[in-house]
This record gives sequence, structure tokens and C-alpha cells, in this order.
Amino acid sequence: MKFRPKTEEHDYNFKVKAIREFLGEGNKARVTVMFRGREITHREIGQAILTRIGVELKDIAVIEQSPRLEGRLLFMILAPIAAMLIQAHTLSHGRGDAAVKHLSPAEIEATSKILLGPLGVDRAWEYWRVRAGFPP
Repeated sequence: MKFRPKTEEHDYNFKVKAIREFLGEGNKARVTVMFRGREITHREIGQAILTRIGVELKDIAVIEQSPRLEGRLLFMILAPIAAMLIQAHTLSHGRGDAAVKHLSPAEIEATSKILLGPLGVDRAWEYWRVRAGFPP
């Protein structure tokens, strides 16, 4: 999703809503702030935009790659939180909300492997371990 330093509030909210939908579907999102002309001298504005997006989406996403400047593009990559994907997957398969709270460690690991591949297992396990009160 592309932003500019002068992106207005309504456009900003519309784009953040679209990013939220992408993440909800299990996709990653690359958020870019594009500078033109002398705007590049005010990198802090672009940094503030990306920080604000990260804060607004912290309930459903983690920052996989922190903001980085390449030429005139400042970008970061957001990835959906594994636990949120597990919950959506479990609810879509008819297990209900109560079942989500009582997943066993084996179920968490199996679902994470299916949804995220082997790299997502550690993030999902950490989230559910803390939430369910499992020992470290």
C-alpha cells in the first residue's frame, strides 16, 4: 500500500482499512511512503506515518521488517499475528470461540504449521502459551 507524506486523513484511514483486510486474509502487507522532489528532506514525516500504522495495526499484525529507506521509498513489511490466524481458522471450521481458548499445545503447533509454515510456529506458540498460562 502506497502512502505519500501529504496523504490526507480520509485516504489514510481508507488505506489502513484495506491493509487490515489483507492481513485478515493471512497475507503480508508492504507499506510504502513515496517521496517526491524535496519531500525526501523530511524523512521524519514518513517515519511517523509508518509508526502510526504499526501502532494502529498492532492488534492484528507484527512488524516483520522495520522501516527502511531505499532511494526515495521508505517501507516496512507487516505480517499477520499467528494467533489471530489460528483463531480465524478455528472459528471458520465450526469449533466456536470457547474451543479457541482451550487449544492444546499440539493443536497450536499443528494449526500453525498448516497456516504459516514452520516459521510461524514459534510466534503462535509464544502467544498461546502466555494466553493459556502454560509454563515456559
